[in-house]
Amino acid sequence: MRTFLMALVIIAASAVSASAVEIVSPGYTVQTYATYVDSAGYPHHMTFDSSGNLYVAQTDSGTIWKVTPGKVAGQFASGFTGPYSITWGGGSSFGDYLYVGGGSITKLALDGTASPFANHNCVSSLAIDKKGNYGGYLYAGTGGADDFHKINTAGTMSSFGTWPGLTDGGEPDGIAFDTGTLYGGSMYVGSAYEQNNASKSGLFKMNTSGTPTRFSNNLVYAYELAFDNTGNFGGKLFTMGATSYGLAGGLYSVGVDGTATRFANTSSAFGLGLAFGPDGAMYVSEYSSSNGMVTISRITPEPCTLLLLGLGAAVLRKKARN
Repeated sequence: MRTFLMALVIIAASAVSASAVEIVSPGYTVQTYATYVDSAGYPHHMTFDSSGNLYVAQTDSGTIWKVTPGKVAGQFASGFTGPYSITWGGGSSFGDYLYVGGGSITKLALDGTASPFANHNCVSSLAIDKKGNYGGYLYAGTGGADDFHKINTAGTMSSFGTWPGLTDGGEPDGIAFDTGTLYGGSMYVGSAYEQNNASKSGLFKMNTSGTPTRFSNNLVYAYELAFDNTGNFGGKLFTMGATSYGLAGGLYSVGVDGTATRFANTSSAFGLGLAFGPDGAMYVSEYSSSNGMVTISRITPEPCTLLLLGLGAAVLRKKARN
């Protein structure tokens, strides 16, 4: 039986000034949004509900943490087996529930009630096709067998393609759907392998038949993926990753031509979450193994950058009409 907790931690105002994230791209600022201690677990995927609550999957401790818009952090649910991925069903036929992937896929209500949803092992990535280009299913990537499944609202699974060559123990590590127009409304997948599996590692685009093709030629690793759907960050795709096997990982923006540009340096390329909030800000999670501290950083455009992005969007709309 799972135990559900809300051991709340009030984040002091003095804790929201600096961040371990170092912005490389000019025109953006970063502050610490929240901190909490989970000495047993790495923060991986993150997601927001429609009320602006942030949920973080803590893999090693088997817990889900919640950070409210008031920056109150607390353990929301526990008892999961390796929760690596998490996604929000609101705005789709999957309803106002969280879906947690790890040893299986669990449906998690906003009151903390959990119920089995799909018996899918080693789930390393989850995302819902909310635009409907891929049938409106929940999609799951499997880290142990390097394959994909699509899942309907009843929890029934069916196969949706495989990674480029089967390598047991590998990963597709992140899934994101473009809900805008810049990236063709397509499904994108990030993966990380050792150098001798380079053909399976990096950032890929999946067609509706489940066939992957490499999207970025200069990313050798790609982890969590997220689209800026508000335009505050140019409407781009962002990923945790690296452009060289010998280079420290970081946060990259990826253009529509697949070119990856380092956007920020982070303390580690591993164990990080990436999500955009309803407020249009970017959120990044980091973990310190020395003290078990999880830090959630909030990245926003500086006012002049926001103005320029808005003008750019207006020009694009004008060109589209002409």
